[in-house]
Amino acid sequence: MRKWICRISIVLFGTFWIAGSGRAQEQPAMSRASQACLSCHGFYHPGIKSDWGRSRHAKVTPAEALAKKKLNRRISNEKVPDALLKIVIGCAECHTLNPEKHPDTFEHNGYKVHVIVTPSDCSTCHLIEVEQYGRSLMAYAYVNLNNNAFYRDLMNSVDGVQSFKNMKFSVFSATSAMHKTNMVYVSLFLSS
Repeated sequence: MRKWICRISIVLFGTFWIAGSGRAQEQPAMSRASQACLSCHGFYHPGIKSDWGRSRHAKVTPAEALAKKKLNRRISNEKVPDALLKIVIGCAECHTLNPEKHPDTFEHNGYKVHVIVTPSDCSTCHLIEVEQYGRSLMAYAYVNLNNNAFYRDLMNSVDGVQSFKNMKFSVFSATSAMHKTNMVYVSLFLSS
């Protein structure tokens, strides 16, 4: 008798599990721009797409977050731009925000895209967190380390041009263009 009960339980559990897994789960709305990003970059960068897919940005819209109790919402602004309210925050929502403020903005498939997302961009939804981070020592790490001799040697060994000639290894300093780019982003953060 016990065997029959066990077998029936297994069959019922399996049936309900299969029926439940066949249902399409509702996905929050995604912008057309982010869909365009993921359609191509999802193929070339599956790890990035997968990481994003597990994040809160991929699962909860700002409108849903604002409806939660203040300590549970994970969003500190009381008001978010209407264009962002009812969609999940995908690639385009961060990497095309404020293109005029980013020196690395470039034209890509009809969108003005920038690679670096700055705290100024994040402050669209997370103003308090950006302000708190701005008061921390880590926010000024590059400025603090820039004149540190040990840091400069490390930067040159990682980013510098390395060569091996006549059985001798040499490292030439990193380009000044990289230094200028880093300083642009530091100044963008400090001014925001």
